[in-house]
Amino acid sequence: MKPILTFVCLAASAANAAIITYTDRNAFLAALSGAIYEESFAGIGADNLGVSSMNFSGNGLGYSISSTSNLFGTTIGGDRSMSTFTGTAPLTVGSFAGGVVAVGGYFYFDNGASGLSTSGAGPVTASNGIDANAIIQVGVASSLTNFVGFISSTPLVSVTFLRTSTNPQQFPNVDDLIVASAGAQGVPEPGTIALTVAGLAGLLTLRKRR
Repeated sequence: MKPILTFVCLAASAANAAIITYTDRNAFLAALSGAIYEESFAGIGADNLGVSSMNFSGNGLGYSISSTSNLFGTTIGGDRSMSTFTGTAPLTVGSFAGGVVAVGGYFYFDNGASGLSTSGAGPVTASNGIDANAIIQVGVASSLTNFVGFISSTPLVSVTFLRTSTNPQQFPNVDDLIVASAGAQGVPEPGTIALTVAGLAGLLTLRKRR
């Protein structure tokens, strides 16, 4: 019976993770409840913003975006996003107010010349300070609609985007950032549900074989 018990644990762990990850914006939005605030960064200005941290708030929620370099307003195709002046500097969303448990947005790399970098790569990491960090990799085929989202069982502490690829002309960006005070943390997106269903199907197969 040990193989059956192992399979059940693996299937259940995906559905009961302390921080659920999302790569589908619609699934993320469908799981949200409570107060929700979305920031487009349309009003942040262009190029070097001259500061390493900026605060944003709305609908009773708030957060800061900071970096170890100055922040940078990137414009691609008329759309403004938040980035860093130095490509190796991480972009961190933190200092949350209002009990933020959910964060999601478009994460991608620009090429330093008002265009999308298709060779940038690096992780987006979410932490609630209690459970294991949740990580989603932004790959080399990133786009302006490359969605990354997290819903935590407890208030989030930070979400950090860091470049790990080596090309100096790759800068991390975040756009259309959504924060929320509540979410259906126990309900994963369809990909995770499929994994759980596959696990249960495997369990039934094992039982039949025995």
